[in-house]
Amino acid sequence: MQANLRQLNQCQLRMGRRLAYSEKLARKWMPLALTQLRSFAAEGQVPDSLERKENIELISDCARRLLDSYRIVFKHLYSVSNFRFARGQKLFYLAAYRIVELTRFYQRVLGLRYQVLSEQAWLTVNIVFHVMHAHGKAEMVIHSFEDLYAEQHTNRALQDLYLIIQMNARLDILRWPTEWQFSLDSYGRIVHTMLKLEEDDGNMLRQDYAIAYCYDDCPARPHRIPGQTTRGQGFLLNFKNLKRKLVRDYERTLERQSMAIDDKAYSLLSFNDGLALLQLQRNCWLGHPLPLYARDAQGQKCDVRMFIGFNGIYPFLFNLHYGTGPTEEIGHRMVDLLAQRSALFAEDNRSTTESVWMMLAQDERRITLKTQETPFTTNMRIGALAAYGFGAEGMRSSAIGNISRIHRPGGDMVIVEIEKLGQNSEPVLITPDLACFEAFDDKNKEVSYGILAVNGAGDESDSEQCHLLLPSHAQALEGHQLVMKRVGMRQIILVGRLESATKTYRSHGYKMQMSMDA
Repeated sequence: MQANLRQLNQCQLRMGRRLAYSEKLARKWMPLALTQLRSFAAEGQVPDSLERKENIELISDCARRLLDSYRIVFKHLYSVSNFRFARGQKLFYLAAYRIVELTRFYQRVLGLRYQVLSEQAWLTVNIVFHVMHAHGKAEMVIHSFEDLYAEQHTNRALQDLYLIIQMNARLDILRWPTEWQFSLDSYGRIVHTMLKLEEDDGNMLRQDYAIAYCYDDCPARPHRIPGQTTRGQGFLLNFKNLKRKLVRDYERTLERQSMAIDDKAYSLLSFNDGLALLQLQRNCWLGHPLPLYARDAQGQKCDVRMFIGFNGIYPFLFNLHYGTGPTEEIGHRMVDLLAQRSALFAEDNRSTTESVWMMLAQDERRITLKTQETPFTTNMRIGALAAYGFGAEGMRSSAIGNISRIHRPGGDMVIVEIEKLGQNSEPVLITPDLACFEAFDDKNKEVSYGILAVNGAGDESDSEQCHLLLPSHAQALEGHQLVMKRVGMRQIILVGRLESATKTYRSHGYKMQMSMDA
């Protein structure tokens, strides 16, 4: 397929024949590509497997070359005389529809590798849609390649496909676990009611509006470019209905403690996963758009150590707070040494100086790190807990966060963002058996482990500063009493409302009711 597309784009063909060849190749290739994508959707992580990387990059390259073939047809017919354009009008409209349709597919493929559309891809799709809107063909419907083999035909209009591309960019696909990215299709089915396209009135943009310029090389902007003369006219995108639905779905689900959305994409998820997905959608919308760093972005070298997931963090915190004797000295366990060296290991033919961790940015909410991705890079997934520290002294720190965003800007570089959850943390054991308050039994079958995260100078009496982090499978309902064993003390706590959730953990507030020294 790749060789055929390469040859097709290098040949001098009449536009009708080129379009026919492109259609024939796409119809044979698309069902195979979709099957492959779904099989790889559940495996997105750092580092990526070589097989997954090569297969997705192959599909991505084929989609890009297929787009180039349709772009040749569109560009040629757009530049010819009115007489020749009238004769090839149907070809022109079909090529335009395929460009927008395949751009949406290309965006989905890139998302599985935590990549985004290039500036050239955005420029092309913006121009094509504005031209088609000027021709009065924004509502044009053609059977898409995906619908040819689907049980139910959606028959999306050109405008709907364009709005889906804009919506996916606004919801920041880099913050989504790859297995959840296909759930965005559920909003794609109702995008015509969620997003409104309006004529530009020239006034200041209101809240929940964005402007998509004709000659812009990026998604719709939340602010105007003052005095711009090179990007042409724009359309306003009204996101009010989408925002209202995202916020309402999350709040109703959190209030009911059961899924409050009737959709097939959500019905197969557990309550924790469903709530985490709805929370992610809400946070991506309400939060400010995060910057994209280039592959060659410069940062400060840092000796960062990371432990990922409950199974890695809990033993580290236990060793940090309880470790005694030379065999348990902090930083001397094998996993401690591997954490120190995780970003320094490289393959034999690659420079290790390129694979050290670089800090690109840090503020009170998140840390942005960059490194060269190798098979030895620390294993990370979106939503996973991360304990981190800097340098040898950082090994004695107990700062904790979660992997909130992954971006591969190109080559083997990977950029990871860690959202801070607490500056201090400690391992705890919890049980609903209140008899354990007097004499805690670690072997009790009802005992489970958790992590107490504390922000700033907060302590156990400050409920706004303390958060109880539990594995996603742990059962802790609001209003229930639990006995919590901490370092040097035992407490009876009242579990507060579920504050947030990801695929791997739940965060609860709590109130301390009683405390005694261990």
